[in-house]
Amino acid sequence: MGEWTSELGKIVVHLADSDRFSRSGIQSVLCLSSHVTVGELFDSVEETIQGIDTNAPDVLLVCDTLRTQDLLGDLSRIHRSQPSTPIVFLASSLQAQQIAQVYNSGCSGYISKSSILDSDFASALNLVAAGFTLFARAQDKRPFPVRSTLMQELSVVLGEIDERDRQIVISVASGMRNSEIAAALHVSQGTVKQRLGVLLDLFGVTNRVQLAVVAAEAGLVASVEITEADEY
Repeated sequence: MGEWTSELGKIVVHLADSDRFSRSGIQSVLCLSSHVTVGELFDSVEETIQGIDTNAPDVLLVCDTLRTQDLLGDLSRIHRSQPSTPIVFLASSLQAQQIAQVYNSGCSGYISKSSILDSDFASALNLVAAGFTLFARAQDKRPFPVRSTLMQELSVVLGEIDERDRQIVISVASGMRNSEIAAALHVSQGTVKQRLGVLLDLFGVTNRVQLAVVAAEAGLVASVEITEADEY
């Protein structure tokens, strides 16, 4: 996948969250990953704007517990202050209309606290740092807008895979396990696992979360459903 695969390395994430207990929990999860360094912590919108202007991170994680009188307006202000810094909004749950509003405010990602595993959190932020967008499935399952600077490279790779491999990628992004994919495609689980290994290498990613985000960015699926899995 060329240049962008090298970007899936260690990133610095600044955290904007006014709730110290929430902040502590998020820090502890991110510190479990060797691919993320937690940088500065911000307690207010103004502190966030000043902080990323002085020291821009690879990703800014803004939590729904950040004190604000105007969430969408302040997200836009933060984005305008440092347009090159990807912003991921971390919320308990959002409806599709609100997800679209967060997207339109300039955010590169929305993650629901209830929809992602601790082990996948760092990978999701790493993908955003590499230039992808990541928006979790909304309750009413409306699609999210696709925005990516990497579509040309993805299109080349998509042209190299056959229909069965394409269905495997779509199934992974839909949250299906290897056993379910095998049953749906009438192949063995061993075949699914072998093809997944090939696809991970082909797309230059290392796990199911990253592959699912690639599927969403390429327009193969409208939304990403990340499920617990001890398999690739």
